Parts: sequence; C-alpha cells; structure tokens
Amino acid sequence: MRKKENIKSSAQEMTREELTRTQVLNLSDFEEVTKYEKSTSKRPAIFLAILGVICIISGFSYNPIMNIVIDKITPPAPVISRRVTDANLTKTLTDTMLCHFTDVGNAYGIDLTMNMTLSFYDGKLNSYNKTTEYVVALGKEKLGQPNVNTYYPIFKTLESINITGYKTSTKLLDNGFETKVNIDLKTLNPQQLTTEHNNNPITRVEFAYGDTKDLAYQKASVYGYICEK
Repeated sequence: MRKKENIKSSAQEMTREELTRTQVLNLSDFEEVTKYEKSTSKRPAIFLAILGVICIISGFSYNPIMNIVIDKITPPAPVISRRVTDANLTKTLTDTMLCHFTDVGNAYGIDLTMNMTLSFYDGKLNSYNKTTEYVVALGKEKLGQPNVNTYYPIFKTLESINITGYKTSTKLLDNGFETKVNIDLKTLNPQQLTTEHNNNPITRVEFAYGDTKDLAYQKASVYGYICEK
C-alpha cells in the first residue's frame, strides 16, 4: 500500500514538474515574441501579452498560437520587378524629326506646302513619309490651274508603279491635289525608282537607310526644309 502511494506521489510530482517546465518554456517563447512585436507594433504586443498569460495559466502550449498570430500580423514581403517591358524599350529607342517646306507666291501660280516625318530607331533613320499639297495660289488661277492640270495625272500615274519599300498616293482637292509618299528605307531598292520619282521634290528619296539624326537634318536643310529636332 505504501509503495502504491509513493508511486502516485512521484507521478504527481512529475506532472507538476513537467507543467512547470512547460510553463517556463512557454514564458520564454512568449517573451521573445513580445519583444518582436514591440519593435513592429504596440497593439499586437499587448494582445499577445494577454494571450500569453492566459495560455500559461491554462497550461496550454503557446507555440502553435504564436505561429498563427505571427502569420496573420506579418505583412508579405514586397515583390520587386526588374523586368523591362518591350513597350518601354521601344519607346526609348524610337525617335522622330518633323520637317516643313513651303513655296508660295512663285511664278507658277502655285502654293506648295510639304510636311515630312522622319522615323529613327536606335539613332538611325529607317523610314519617313511626306505629304504635299499642290494648290492654285489665290488670285493666280490663270497661271496655277494649268500647272495643276499638267502635274496631277503625272503623280497619279506613279501610284501604279510597284516598288518595294515605296508607296505613293495622289488625290484631287478643291483647288489642286495632295500627294502622300511613304518610304521604308530598310527594304527600298533605289535602283527601282524611275526618272519621274527622282526628278521631283515631291516624290524623290532624299535620305539613306542608317542616316543619323544630325546627318538627316543637314540633308533636309540643303533641300530647303526647316526641321524640328
């Protein structure tokens, strides 16, 4: 009988000893987490302190609860993207230059205006387009109208000539005509251009593939264009 009482007493002492050890360990964990939370936020620290005391008194392990709470209050790590989009890269590499030419009050009775847009990629010219209005000058119909009647069919005929990298279109206006030219210097073979193309400022090709912006500016100035860099 005494032996059974000793075993029972020993078991009770072990239970109290294990509980005390668990409470000490839990208290240590609780103090570490409280210190962590104080460095980030005051409210979570107070909440955890109350929760920790309840757990210790009740004899429950604090670790599982601690892990759940930390998961809830810890913000996710920011994701930093270093990817450069194709759109941004293209925007950085592309550039344009606008050029204008006017010839009014001339002996032909024609007001001539030309607008040209040069497109560069990585600092090199690769294409451009120009739009020309060829109209009768006000008060000079007798001089200007015959010239419109002469040149309109010439430019209209150039539409039907198929040249890789070169396209032109011409349409009538109320008092003249408009001609548009699109030139892709990357694919253009200048040898395919006719005499009519080369001898007229409206349809000729003034630049070469790979011209720098400075060189294109100089060439345009020689032809009488005023350009905006």
